[in-house]
Amino acid sequence: FVANYRDVTDRKLAKEKLINANRLYAFISGINQVIVHAIDENAIFKETCRIAHEIGMFKAAWIGMFGNQDKKINLVAECGLLTEDIALFTDAPIVTNGPQRYVLDTDSYYICNDSQNDFDLADWKLFAGIRGYGSFMILPIKKSGRTVGTFNLYASDKNFFNESEIGLLEEATCDISFDIDFFEKEKHRAQMERKLEQSELRLNQAQAMAHF
Repeated sequence: FVANYRDVTDRKLAKEKLINANRLYAFISGINQVIVHAIDENAIFKETCRIAHEIGMFKAAWIGMFGNQDKKINLVAECGLLTEDIALFTDAPIVTNGPQRYVLDTDSYYICNDSQNDFDLADWKLFAGIRGYGSFMILPIKKSGRTVGTFNLYASDKNFFNESEIGLLEEATCDISFDIDFFEKEKHRAQMERKLEQSELRLNQAQAMAHF
């Protein structure tokens, strides 16, 4: 009986690992598709949150960008948040010892695998408990190597973020950062081209007037 029970348990765990691996790789594949086809960073942010929620099976996902000299964070895309919760992440002050500040100061991710017992902010514990967020992860979004925002993922289960999950999420966020760097460079290139066109136009006008 014990051997049979152990065999059933082992098969159940193996099945769960397979399901989890498929979920993760489907998530990464979806993100890669977004990166290839997106036309700007806003499209990347919006689709990334949708894929995290719908394919990655996260309870909620949102992306925020730092502003006001890194004293506040403002939600720019989300999926899975309740409508009344969106205001909480809109132009929100950054808590001195909070996880957003940690990510901003260290350029590294922050993980809490037990929101009710491994986290010190009382307001967050209450909020996470009501919303059923068992664990969460915050990853840095960077431009030119500097952290400018965060990718925030909430899961229902405790201990959701294991080693393989963390590695793939870091990889996906690095790809997102690389792509928005590309858009930033393209935007700068387009601005320089417009300036060059304007300069050439003014030069042509000046030459025409001088000839006249």
